[in-house]
Amino acid sequence: MGGRLGCVLLLGFACSFELDLEDNTIPPTVAFEFTMSGADEASGTIMVPVILSRPAEQEITVDYSLLNGNNATPGVDFDLATGKLVFAVGESRREVPVTIKDDADETEMVETFDIALSSPVGATLDEVRAIHSIRIADHILPRVTVGPTPTSSSEGTPSSLIVMLDKPSEGQSTVVVGVAGGAPAPIGTGDVTIVDGTQVVIPNGEMMVSVPIGEKDDALDEEDNEVAVFTLRGASTNLVLGATKTIDHSIVDNDDPPTVRFNNATATVAENGIGETVTVSLTAASGRQVTVDYIRDANDTADAADATVTGSPGTITFAPGQVTKTIAIGVVNDNVDEDNESVIVTLSNEVHAIIGTGTHTLTIQDNDTSTVSFQGNSATIDEDSPGGINLTVRLATPSSKTVTVPFSLNSGTTATDGSDFTINTASPLVFDPGTTQLTIAIDAPDNAPGNEADERVIIDLGTPTNAPLGTPSRFTLTIRE
Repeated sequence: MGGRLGCVLLLGFACSFELDLEDNTIPPTVAFEFTMSGADEASGTIMVPVILSRPAEQEITVDYSLLNGNNATPGVDFDLATGKLVFAVGESRREVPVTIKDDADETEMVETFDIALSSPVGATLDEVRAIHSIRIADHILPRVTVGPTPTSSSEGTPSSLIVMLDKPSEGQSTVVVGVAGGAPAPIGTGDVTIVDGTQVVIPNGEMMVSVPIGEKDDALDEEDNEVAVFTLRGASTNLVLGATKTIDHSIVDNDDPPTVRFNNATATVAENGIGETVTVSLTAASGRQVTVDYIRDANDTADAADATVTGSPGTITFAPGQVTKTIAIGVVNDNVDEDNESVIVTLSNEVHAIIGTGTHTLTIQDNDTSTVSFQGNSATIDEDSPGGINLTVRLATPSSKTVTVPFSLNSGTTATDGSDFTINTASPLVFDPGTTQLTIAIDAPDNAPGNEADERVIIDLGTPTNAPLGTPSRFTLTIRE
């Protein structure tokens, strides 16, 4: 959709240029902001504003020159040099300087002359607004100013801009107020109700008008002092802009900073799950950028190989208006039997916020079970077999814990301990973390000549610590004569 041109009549003398933006597929339009302005022989140099319908996306130029002097004489009543305005990228306003001269001729009547724009490069000339007429009065006109300066108010406490004349005007007069953001912290679009281009009407005979600024009491924590810059421009032809035409107005914020916090202080996930997405939030949107650092606590119980906190140590940044961010915690599904582990993340070094729940603890529930059992349940050896036999006891999976398991002779053992066999391993067996196999060493000496029946050694595993008992938990060793 193309732009919409609009004309605002000021006392029948001046017409302001407005554009309802914005189609970036066509060049912007260049025009005088107002088609007429007033002056007198005490005006000195006045500035005639020229505007683009949108900020320049590339350098734009436009020429200006005297169109005709009408009944004003160049070099005697005014000075205007032919020139070129250059709009840099991002600019949308430039000004043509015109010097009004005091020729000391007291017999002159009202004089006028016209300035014309031409030959734009990078923009389209609005032919309707391409000419600006300046009316030089035959007497000294009232000066319109804004004040007092500087001014300040609290957010939500209405105040007014004061527009003043140094003497009454001849009939009703008007002036346009420009509104812009100032330094160091500019106002936002929703901070005041007064808008750029507000027309102020000064009734006949009046010398001062209050213009409501309309400070809004929002719920946003903003810079302590936001600044609005009010500038008078585009006065009707029965006024001249005075020396004080710009004023800074500070608005003091009355909102507390938001609280930044973990949404939940704790959470639990399974080791074979997908980890956790931790939400960090503000209790309210802020008008300022909020940052907070986060880091994984070095004292949590999860090994670095078991869990990762993405970006740690890092900084979370909330742009103005944002209220939620996330931190990803990844979990590794290993095959190690271990205790439940914790991952702890903490917040610190907050800027433009207060820390609430600043610690989040994620519990990782282990899903591995390492049972203790014999590897096999029986074997046969000959009496006096060299080296005897080693019975293997194993953990089904590695464990991060120390696992112990006692063993003992079953009452069904028929061989005689000490003569038919000896157990050379002490009970209990102790599996250090990571160890998965241990052995019970048994010797079977040739203890008597002659023939005797085969004998049995039956060993039972007892109740382990840090692991359940698996199967087989009984081993039968047959000693053959």
